[in-house]
Amino acid sequence: MTAPALTVGCFPYDTTRALFDGTVSTDGVDVTMKTAATLPELFDRLIRADEFDVAELGLTFYLRLLETGLPFEALPVFPNRVFRHSCIFVNTHSGIREPSDLAGRTIGEFGVYGQDSGVWAKGILMDEYGFHLREPMDSSIKLCRIAEGAADIYPRHGPTMEWDVAAGQAVLEAAGGTFLTPEGAVFRYGKAEDGFKNGWFVARGGAAA
Repeated sequence: MTAPALTVGCFPYDTTRALFDGTVSTDGVDVTMKTAATLPELFDRLIRADEFDVAELGLTFYLRLLETGLPFEALPVFPNRVFRHSCIFVNTHSGIREPSDLAGRTIGEFGVYGQDSGVWAKGILMDEYGFHLREPMDSSIKLCRIAEGAADIYPRHGPTMEWDVAAGQAVLEAAGGTFLTPEGAVFRYGKAEDGFKNGWFVARGGAAA
């Protein structure tokens, strides 16, 4: 009997490398491991090309797909576990010695502002060190601030991308808030025809909704 074929897409982490080099095999399943140069490319090949049966997918990417009806099911499998405190680097000539020294400094983020690992890093700085992102503050952080009651409303009349707000929207709505178009319609995701760019939106906290 021929073993069923399964194509898996993920990065060759230390936790998955043995599957790539064949050190570990899977009984009863013919597994083909595939990867990509970057994680966004891997995600794109899953979403657009339907290339994999099972694949790694970033949380912010997954959240913005929930409204599209695409056939994806989230599994509690975590191929990448990282201590995100170790992912914050400073210029040795900057004089930065502790998190409070970041106030007023220029902070860069790998990839795009609001991607998965960056959300973790910013959350650690805020929750564990009392660092408040005031100016600039990305949309997902503003939505979380509304969710916790620190602000009431956030009307956005400028461009954002779907991944900039998806995670923040989930947090806000779980806290009883709303995230709608200015006309009061449900905010739509999966806008591939627009390059996943967002239109205007209005976010309100539970008391203001």
